[in-house]
Amino acid sequence: KLNIVSTKFNANVGDELEGVKLEPFSKIIEYFSDSLADKHIKIIVQLPDNITSQEVDQLRRELSTLQMEHQMTLKRTASSLEGSSSKRQKIQETQVENAQKKLIDTVLAMPGPLSVSYPSKFRKFQEDNSIIFLGRPASRIGPPVVLYHKVFGEFVQNFENEELAITSDVAKNTMGVIGAAQEIYNVENDRVNAMNSSFQDIFGPLSTINNADKTEVDAALQTVAGGLNQEAALAILEYKNEIGTGSNDPTIQGSVVYARYWSQNQHERIRRRCCCPSFVIGIAGPWMCVLGAVYLRDMILVEPLTDFLCLTYRSRNDKRIRLVARLLEALKRGFDTLRAYYNSVKDISEDNEARFFPYLQYFGHKHNVTRFRYIDLLTKDLTRPVWIVETENGEKLVVKYVEKYHENAHKSCAKEGLAPKLLYASPRMPGGHRQVVMEYVDAITLHDTISDIRDNRDAAESVYYDVNYIITKVLHPQELVFADLRSPNILVINQDKKFHGMLVDFDWCGVRNKDAYPMAINMELLWPEGVEPGAFLAKKHDNAMLEKLRKELIRPSLAEEHCVV
Repeated sequence: KLNIVSTKFNANVGDELEGVKLEPFSKIIEYFSDSLADKHIKIIVQLPDNITSQEVDQLRRELSTLQMEHQMTLKRTASSLEGSSSKRQKIQETQVENAQKKLIDTVLAMPGPLSVSYPSKFRKFQEDNSIIFLGRPASRIGPPVVLYHKVFGEFVQNFENEELAITSDVAKNTMGVIGAAQEIYNVENDRVNAMNSSFQDIFGPLSTINNADKTEVDAALQTVAGGLNQEAALAILEYKNEIGTGSNDPTIQGSVVYARYWSQNQHERIRRRCCCPSFVIGIAGPWMCVLGAVYLRDMILVEPLTDFLCLTYRSRNDKRIRLVARLLEALKRGFDTLRAYYNSVKDISEDNEARFFPYLQYFGHKHNVTRFRYIDLLTKDLTRPVWIVETENGEKLVVKYVEKYHENAHKSCAKEGLAPKLLYASPRMPGGHRQVVMEYVDAITLHDTISDIRDNRDAAESVYYDVNYIITKVLHPQELVFADLRSPNILVINQDKKFHGMLVDFDWCGVRNKDAYPMAINMELLWPEGVEPGAFLAKKHDNAMLEKLRKELIRPSLAEEHCVV
């Protein structure tokens, strides 16, 4: 009897091939073109009539082992971890150039900012293109913008600091901004002129920009990049006379204007040196929102740094005036930082790949710093990015940026050899993130190999044993709950031809009945009873996830399936 043996597909094909002689290197698809894809290798084997279920199980194990080893090899290749560093860099440079050109062409081919910013048209544009990551819709949320230039994190830190010192220029002109904001205007241009005038008393001259492609910007604060003789936008401002007028959102229009501005040839020499950081300010009536924007390899990343804040004055409310003053002070300091940055951008080499990655390219303490270069993303989730990096001595490491991390839990697991070694966890950075650096492990996630590992009983039991040990013998005795025990957070490693499990991603890990699940937890997934946004962590949640994992991983052998009780 002939069978197709595959980790993905099984079918009895004896009758189909009766009387047909197959050449050793024939493509099976030639015989089964209606049902078999041509993207996998198919192997036909002839099973002896007296083969036992134990022998079939052994064949399954061997095939799944080969499949997992093959996946690890593919992962190494895809991650550019093989080959010389110079060869990798040349390939990356070509990829960067092509991706950047495609981005520029797509942006310049867009309809005008005013037109494309209408909700229906912007929705259609976002459905057809994945280049403007503004968080609208949710599928277009990108990495945190504070990671790409320090100015954004510093702005957030300054604005949230209630003790921030307000300079004299800001203090004296805050009421002028408030007065201009709360006035009622007949037409939008009157609001633009009045508020621009009040802003200029604090920030310096604002100008209306006509791009080379004839698109316009309501207002911009610009500087000249030293030595390059090209203008750089410190801020782009987009106005609507009042909320509900103009038919579109000024933050969306401002984001599109930012993309068009920096895609122009007149800014090319700057664009080839840096990520073009600018503030985008959306104003609708007396309401104002500040966003940060950067121009990356294949996306425009824009993220709100504040809510929409009302700039109106309330009677006998000095605290409210101080809030507006703090916003203006934080912006003024941010503009000063960007002005100095663009004045020195000429010293950055053209077409350097570093401009598309987080600005922090080292880790460690002041007198023990390790520098590295980013190679590529290790995960596809842009909201929780993880990067492979390479140090100056060629060592591969993993870097991520998180708002919360339980480094002691990670260290406890790493001490048992059941998590990658944690090399560094920084204090909180401006903007609220921590840098986490760990060793690179040659592994694949359980999520990527679960269908194969099920066919290998020994591997499945070994991985489950390791994970169970971490949870019940390492974390729980310390009153710690891992909390996010899903297959993407479990690594499968091959040590001396034996597969083991490791845990990664200790972002949610915390003390039971004290720490809580994040508010943004995806409730569309099947969580244990009691898991919900803001709920306290509990050991029983880990235990329920362990049982779920056991059922997913360890399936009965053929002998057990046919056992009659």
